[in-house]
Amino acid sequence: MGIYCRTSVAHNAEVELSTIDQQKMAGVKFANDNNLRYFVYEDAGKSGYKISDDDLDPFNNRPAFMDLITDIKEGKIKKVWVWEHSRLSRNNYALAFIFNIFEKHNITLYENQKEFILNDPQIKFTRQILCAVSEYERHLIVNRMTRGRNKRINEGGRVFHALFCYKRDGKNERGYTKWTPVESEIDIYKFCLNNYMNGLGIRKICAEIMRHYKMEIKALKKFMVLIGDMLRGYYYTGYQLTIEGYDIYKKFRKNELDNIQCLLDRRYWVKSINYPLELISIENWVKLTEQLQEHSVKIRTDRRLLRARSEIGTGIIECGYCGSKYYYKTQIKKSHSTGQNLIYYFYYHFGFYNGEICNQKPKTLDTQKVNEIFKNFYFFYSLVFDNEKKLMRNNHEQIKHKITELKKQIITLKNELSQTVKNMVKLQSVLNETDDVEIIKAIAKNINLIENEKANVQDELQKANQGLDILNRNLIKSEDDLNLYNVQSRIKNWFFNMNVEDQRSELIRVINRCLIFNDYLIIDAGQTIFLFDVKADYCFDVKLIDGMNKNEIYKTKVAELNINNTLENHKNCLIFKVNLQDKKNQSVVSKFISKKFGITYELDGFDNFVSFIDLADFWAKPTQAKMSENTNTAFIATKPKKIPITNKK
Repeated sequence: MGIYCRTSVAHNAEVELSTIDQQKMAGVKFANDNNLRYFVYEDAGKSGYKISDDDLDPFNNRPAFMDLITDIKEGKIKKVWVWEHSRLSRNNYALAFIFNIFEKHNITLYENQKEFILNDPQIKFTRQILCAVSEYERHLIVNRMTRGRNKRINEGGRVFHALFCYKRDGKNERGYTKWTPVESEIDIYKFCLNNYMNGLGIRKICAEIMRHYKMEIKALKKFMVLIGDMLRGYYYTGYQLTIEGYDIYKKFRKNELDNIQCLLDRRYWVKSINYPLELISIENWVKLTEQLQEHSVKIRTDRRLLRARSEIGTGIIECGYCGSKYYYKTQIKKSHSTGQNLIYYFYYHFGFYNGEICNQKPKTLDTQKVNEIFKNFYFFYSLVFDNEKKLMRNNHEQIKHKITELKKQIITLKNELSQTVKNMVKLQSVLNETDDVEIIKAIAKNINLIENEKANVQDELQKANQGLDILNRNLIKSEDDLNLYNVQSRIKNWFFNMNVEDQRSELIRVINRCLIFNDYLIIDAGQTIFLFDVKADYCFDVKLIDGMNKNEIYKTKVAELNINNTLENHKNCLIFKVNLQDKKNQSVVSKFISKKFGITYELDGFDNFVSFIDLADFWAKPTQAKMSENTNTAFIATKPKKIPITNKK
């Protein structure tokens, strides 16, 4: 028998016929009195009226009842007990669905002590009447609760689960929760309010709070939402909106009304019992709420006008000072000359460094320029510096070496097994020829030891053979990968066949870190460091890909470069290659990076440094780093690990 218990609230309530515990006790007693094995199914806090939109499964919001139905269909349950029929459902459609299942599986239903014969016409008629009464009763309960709630709200007794600026402080004489003001949170509310009224944005307010109150806010976006909700909070006026006033406010929030000037009428307000402090006047609250709504509507409108789009650098670029990522963003601005809306695309950076807004500049990067940088990087990295085939070949050789070692181990194990079998045959022969009890005991003991040894050798041999099968499969796969891998086809595929998301995934695979310091972008690609000037107008010429048939010529040109030579001046793209295995070159590059960014960059473990900016121009006109003195610890490059490229994330 299945005992099903349900309440519409998770805790005891006056409106319920019975608590979960009372229902369960009655059901268990009934089962024991009738010598029935039982299972208990409990749904606490689940409505008996609401059902899901799935016509085939309207009860997926009631997990215990779902379990009961499943057990009925599997034949585990033949009888069902409920306190009374409304525990099954208060919805006519749902009850018809339930009783259809019960009749199909010949379920015997008990309501408390009474048995219902489901296919009896009289019982069906009575059941339909009871269903209608139950649904009507549910509506009466809802209406009664709604009237009580509305009455309390109109008297100023609205309460919230939690409210910034207030904390729970026990119960009053009527048993209601008391709320006590929190001075520290009130100060923060006033701080936010004053700054917003003075024209400061919510993001800037967050930064000011962090700086002024020495706070570290990890969930920045959640805190920004909290500030927006605080500023919209009508309860900080010391008054509460009546039901009629709140309906007007909800329509305004849904953009069904243009303004809420009508809420200046005091008939829509009542003095708050629980939150009596007046932190903002009603007039200022109306003005501020309209201002916030106008801003949010503008943002939503702008987003609707923008077409869906992603960029290859999204989430890859990282600020070298605060560690925040640069993400793709769009913005609509009106042209002063034409008056038309223009769409701007850029990578946006917003972060905090040492408790203040990061002063990294630029905070935004032009997407077109950065995308061209990534195109240049991917082409030259793949063509000249990609060592994936070398790593794949090393991995292939390692697998072959492991196979050789494992084959030797298998031969050794087979020899051991063969010798063990021979020893057992000899001992068995001696055992058959002797009648001496002591000798028989000794031989039997030795046979037992040899059998254990034989079993261990057989286990090791089986594991070794399984390992050899796996290695052979890996070797075949490794050979296939080596045969299929081709740098030229890979580059062409990236430029001509991959979509933006696939291109981005490929960049993530080959880039360890991509950091921006002031106007310069550093890309750590394993054993090679690339440097780009984000202000330069790079333009990748796809005709370069057609020249890849002369791959060795390209490689030779780049390999012959040193710090004083220029490869080519191809549309403002100046390229230098430095061999970092030379300590003198390391010193020159370290000095260059130190002057350019004001940081110390560890170059040990890197083989090459490739610059796409004019070093000679920099030496002639050095610029001072604009970051603070503490930024020298912002980024320290670590020596790359010697791992296969397939393991890199």
